[in-house]
Amino acid sequence: MSVHSLWPTNIQIEDNFLPDSEFLKIKEFMFAEFKRQRKFPLINFDQDRLPPEVDTFKRYLFSVFELYCQYGNENSSQFSLGNFQVHQVTKYNEAISHEHIMHTHHDQAEGGYFAITYYLNVADPSEVEYLGGELAIYKNATSADYPDGIVYVKPKENRLVIFPAFLNHVVRPYFSDNPRMTIAILMNKSGSYNQNKRIRILD
Repeated sequence: MSVHSLWPTNIQIEDNFLPDSEFLKIKEFMFAEFKRQRKFPLINFDQDRLPPEVDTFKRYLFSVFELYCQYGNENSSQFSLGNFQVHQVTKYNEAISHEHIMHTHHDQAEGGYFAITYYLNVADPSEVEYLGGELAIYKNATSADYPDGIVYVKPKENRLVIFPAFLNHVVRPYFSDNPRMTIAILMNKSGSYNQNKRIRILD
């Protein structure tokens, strides 16, 4: 586990998140689900009724998230699982340029307090050309802090990333012919509210 405190907020990156046997189970399950459901580019899961393979992932996730909260002086019991989605990112082209993840955004509008990304697979290692697909996390949505205000996280199988949902982020264009699969999760905090629901008019 490596915790980065480049800014007043924390970005945690953990490699080899799941044991090999559990990683292979959830990876095979998700590929089978995409083939069965034919839902592109994402599958939504009901977090209260998760399949066994995904429920195992959830248990590991909560154990790591508790440590993350301790590091950041947060009370982990205040958080609950919000969105639980599996994205399939295909080779970049004009047809997918409008996708949400392809534009700089934050996840507060969806009620997220922390955002979590988990890489199930990446491009075939035999592809040696530039592939892209990095997760770029910004301190601000401007160039004022460049380059110190941006962290680029390279996709890597069985890698978990946790970061505050208010940080603007984007998935950079991905150029492999092999679709990449990623689990995206939001952790919601009890008692918090979406500031976008409050509209103030200043005279």
